[in-house]
Amino acid sequence: MVPCFPAAIPPRVVVPLADVHCQEHGEAVFECTLSSPCPSASWTFQHRPLQLSDKYEVFVSTDGLTHRLVVRGARFADM
Repeated sequence: MVPCFPAAIPPRVVVPLADVHCQEHGEAVFECTLSSPCPSASWTFQHRPLQLSDKYEVFVSTDGLTHRLVVRGARFADM
């Protein structure tokens, strides 16, 4: 039997992403909360990791639980 350590259990989403609405070329903000700290979590779009830039900005709370993605200049193609 393999011992189960809390750090070995991957975090799960406890507050999922909500639907986000914004104006064309506006700012869309996505936020979720995880069950345990995961400061290295990454955001993906169409199964590819987002590259941080002026368009995509990521924030992680100091406790590593809440993750926020800001999409600036959102377009229909970003859905």
